[in-house]
Amino acid sequence: MNTTSQSKNKAEKLVLEFLGRVWGPTHELNAIDELMTEDYTITTGGKVIKGRANFKAWVTEFPNQTQGCKHH
Repeated sequence: MNTTSQSKNKAEKLVLEFLGRVWGPTHELNAIDELMTEDYTITTGGKVIKGRANFKAWVTEFPNQTQGCKHH
C-alpha cells in the first residue's frame, strides 16, 4: 500500500470514528478532546464555533435546534 492510500485509510477511519462516537446515540463528548485540535473552528448556519469547549456545547444543543425538522 502506498503512502497516499495509507493516509486516505487513516483519514477515513478517523472520520468514521468521529461520526460514530460524537454523533452516535451516546454523543461521546470526550471523543472531541481525543479527535479534534484545540483550535478547531467550524462555521455552521452562519455562526462560527471556535474551540473544543464551544463545539461540545454546540453538539449538546444541536438536537434541540433540529426538533420539528423532518428527516428523510
